[in-house]
Amino acid sequence: MPSATCFADTNVAIYALDADAAHELARALMAACEVVSVTPGITYLAMNISERYQLSHWDSLFVAAALAEDCETLYSEDLQDGQVFEGRLTVQNPFVAP
Repeated sequence: MPSATCFADTNVAIYALDADAAHELARALMAACEVVSVTPGITYLAMNISERYQLSHWDSLFVAAALAEDCETLYSEDLQDGQVFEGRLTVQNPFVAP
């Protein structure tokens, strides 16, 4: 049973840090956090999300993976801050001031 409550798009690190620091942070996150593999089910969900919300395939994969893991928050700079998907996943842009 999934236990995560948030999901992070690791591109956030790339925009906030230089390449070496971003890679170091990404490695640390992958070692410390659960990494979600893209499955056929997540891919099908992503296609539905893409059509319903008019998102790119790649953004839809982030959303679908977070939904599949029952996350409540998706940290991403690529999606609209505060947007809610399927009534249960809220996007939070870490670069937007509270």
